[in-house]
Amino acid sequence: MSWSARSRVSRGAGIGSARTVRGDPQRAVIERPISGDLDINGWELRKALGLLGKGNATLIEWLDSPIVYRADPVFLQRLRALAESVYRPS
Repeated sequence: MSWSARSRVSRGAGIGSARTVRGDPQRAVIERPISGDLDINGWELRKALGLLGKGNATLIEWLDSPIVYRADPVFLQRLRALAESVYRPS
């Protein structure tokens, strides 16, 4: 998987930039087969931000997870703050 370290988020999920997703530049979904304990899924950053704006429950759950394997702390903090500003459960 080719994500930049700055764009990794929790639970083996990731948000990558269009430049770092290899193979099919038109595909905005990151998926890898389950391997051992890892289930890796995610979206290209532009798609993830669009989904975040719509209150996508899966993305909100990933961002709220206490499990983070590797992340840029500032990027993750800003993304979580953005999620809090757009997500208001009923």
